[in-house]
Order: sequence, then structure tokens, then C-alpha cells
Amino acid sequence: MGACFSKKKKFYTIISYNIYSLGQYFNNRINGIINAITDNEKHFPEIICLQETNINFIQNFINKAKKNNIHYYCYSTKTYYENNKLLSNYEKVELNNDLEKYGYIAILSIWEIYDENKIYSNFEWLYNGIIKVKLKSNKDINEDIILYNIHAIKPNINYNKNKNNFNYKYLQYIEEFKILESNILEEYNNNKNNLIYICGDFNINLNDKTTLEYNHSPPQFNPNFIDCWEYLNINNNTLINLGFTEDEETNQYKASIDIKSNFEKRTRFNGIFIYTTNIKLPIKSIKIIGNEKLDIKKNINGKGEDKYNFDCITYTNLFPSIHYGIELKCIKNNI
Repeated sequence: MGACFSKKKKFYTIISYNIYSLGQYFNNRINGIINAITDNEKHFPEIICLQETNINFIQNFINKAKKNNIHYYCYSTKTYYENNKLLSNYEKVELNNDLEKYGYIAILSIWEIYDENKIYSNFEWLYNGIIKVKLKSNKDINEDIILYNIHAIKPNINYNKNKNNFNYKYLQYIEEFKILESNILEEYNNNKNNLIYICGDFNINLNDKTTLEYNHSPPQFNPNFIDCWEYLNINNNTLINLGFTEDEETNQYKASIDIKSNFEKRTRFNGIFIYTTNIKLPIKSIKIIGNEKLDIKKNINGKGEDKYNFDCITYTNLFPSIHYGIELKCIKNNI
């Protein structure tokens, strides 16, 4: 039996996932990432927002989809993809540049991309940035979808070692979100009927809206930015499921890479937002993906972050990524 595809169902699916392509043993993890995204190739999502991806993964994913007669359009921080062309028609492309080394952000969609833009690029941190696409309305969606994918600058790296560098990156981080909000408001004011989704790795703890270690305030989210995880997991003003997308208590691969001596980091960096003034949102359910270990064990080279800054090699199971992804199920608005 082939993949189940939601064109006959009442819902469509959006995935946001940082797949950590620049990390250790990526080739061993590719199939695990694809299985996490597609539920072991049973269901290929309509929309996928990837952070820290690369051409190797996209080609593998497209080949799997093509075998199930499913085709995707793509836009990314790469420049060689042409608009309005199915990605499955592309031959393998060999590139030698910094983005291949660091990973990049990409949006894949079964629906046609008719407009795309780079909203923000950071040439010092090549895998960070914001891209935007517009997806054409069709028999499944009555309005156009405007989709943003962000991999935010991480302002809290090496704070103790270089406070000036931290402050510089923090200001860049604030500027990045100002640009994002301005662009979203412009799109919203142009057509209030369009659906606007913001996906990505925000590099702040979305559960308390702070950077993790140093509690520097992030930009204040506009009240019309609806956090889908909170919206679907709030009960009596309490978040009943914290939805960690980085979790060193459960992800042995992550814990082995970032060895901590005094705490295990658990936070929700990845999120999906809707920008709307409507009271009722067209979303049904949300869940974590990629949180099951792979049946592959490897020696992981880790580095401590305590005062001794020690190195360590740990033999442990791989996970698809050091991050977990998010799957949002949305209601088709023509039913």
C-alpha cells in the first residue's frame, strides 16, 4: 500500500523541523528524519519548513516522495531552484559553498509556490535567516497561504567568553524580529483573508519567551501572533504539555553532544504561529515528531560547557536530530 495522502481528508499538515544537517552522522540519520516527517512514509505532509537542511537531505526526501507519486515545490536560501517547477524534476546538483557546510532553510509544498522572498539574511551566520512564500489557493484551501520559515540568530552563545559579541548578536536578533513583524503586518493589511503561518527555530524558550541561560528579553510578540502549541495545549491558563523540542533528558544524541555538568537543557525553541485577528483558528491538533531514538549506536564526540570545558566520547543511540520537530494539523477551509 502506498502513502496515505491528505487530499482526500479534511485536514492538511504543516511540519517545522530543524534537522541538524551539519551535525555528526547525518547520513546515518537521513532515513530517520524522513520517517519522522512522513510517519514512516504513510503520510507526506502538504507543507514542510526545514531549518539546517542541505541538498543531500532534500534530494533523498524528494526521491522517497516521488516513489509515492507525490511532488513538491521548493524555495530555500539556495539560489538554484527556479520558481514554479516541481522539485522532483531536478537532477542532482553538486555545489561547493558555505551554505552546504552550514545548512540552510527551505520550504517544501505540494501546492504551487507563486511568490517567494528572502526577508532577512545574516551573512555572518549563514544558516540563519527568514524566507517567505505564497501558496496558491486551490480545491483544498479557499485563500492563499502566506508562509514564513525562520531560523533565528542565537544571541546567547558564549556569553561569558565574549559579552560584546553577545550584545551584538542580541541586537541583530531584535532587528530580525522587527523585520519579520513589519513584513507580516504589511501582508495582513493587504489581504486580511489570507492565512499567515510563521514556522521555525526561534532560538528562544517559547514557553516563557526568554533566552534560556541569561533571561534576556526577546522581542515582544504582537498579540495577534497565536502560538499554535499554546493554543492547543492550554487548560485553565496552564500549559499542560510543555512540548520540548530540545530535551537532553530524553534525547541521548543531543545530551552526548552538549555535555552539561550542572543542568540538562529542556526547552521549546521550535514553533508554529498563526497571525490572525480571528477568534476561531483553523487548526485541530499539534504534536512532537522525531522524538524516538534510532536503532543505530555511534560514538558521539561531545564537549562540556562547565568550567573544565572537557571533551568526552559517548557510545549511544542516535536520534533523527538534536532537535524535535512539530506537526500541526490544519482544517481545510472548504469543508
